[in-house]
Amino acid sequence: MHTHIDSFTEQLVPIKTGGKVLGLKIAIWTVCSLMFLGLVGFSILNPTLAFLLLLLAAAVMFIAYYLTCQLNIEYEYALTNDEIDIDRITNKSKRQRMANFKIRDIEDIAPYDPSIHVTNKANNKNVYIGCDPTVGEPLAFKIHHPRNGYYTLVLTPNEEFRAGMKKYLPYLLRDKV
Repeated sequence: MHTHIDSFTEQLVPIKTGGKVLGLKIAIWTVCSLMFLGLVGFSILNPTLAFLLLLLAAAVMFIAYYLTCQLNIEYEYALTNDEIDIDRITNKSKRQRMANFKIRDIEDIAPYDPSIHVTNKANNKNVYIGCDPTVGEPLAFKIHHPRNGYYTLVLTPNEEFRAGMKKYLPYLLRDKV
């Protein structure tokens, strides 16, 4: 009897929030807090609409919370045998599948270069970023999906993930990962 052992490697890639994201969070909370205070103040001045205004004030604070939570992003790379799944995780709770492909569908691997892979959006409509491209050594994977055509996926796989991929990559691509 022959037993098959699956190989599995997983990597979590948190996205560090920089100055722009922090500034956006501060702006969201500032605007929503001012709206909240205005609505509460106006509800005191107009008791007939108080319930509706307080309900609206609560909704404004919920919207601020929701929007800032949407800015907490991380990516999960999962390699099971010759198949890769890339998920985008928002606020450690909402998982969205970004990509699923067989390693044999990778046609090229190159170091990520924003001037080639992102800036020229007319030629690169199908470029998906699954990492913070300013951190580490991101790679651009050109993938041919049997039904959806070509797309480029930018990832920062760690050494363990790269090693797991190598055994399934075509010989000519093994040195590129």
